[in-house]
Amino acid sequence: MPARMAPLDRWDFDLQDVMVNGDYAVTTWQLKGERKGRTVDLRGGHILRFDEQGHVVEGWGFTSDQDALDEFFSA
Repeated sequence: MPARMAPLDRWDFDLQDVMVNGDYAVTTWQLKGERKGRTVDLRGGHILRFDEQGHVVEGWGFTSDQDALDEFFSA
């Protein structure tokens, strides 16, 4: 966890789905967190592309409410 995210009082990350097709993987997740008196409860996902050695070479992340996540970490 990056230091700039600290302090986190709660960070519950529930991985819900992992789907793989060729060089790509897609995940969905639920996140609940508390930090500096603020709370967040979001759904989201990641799309990852892998090279021939299995290393992640590209990635994209999405949330159900990006503004709420930005506000959570702005304090």
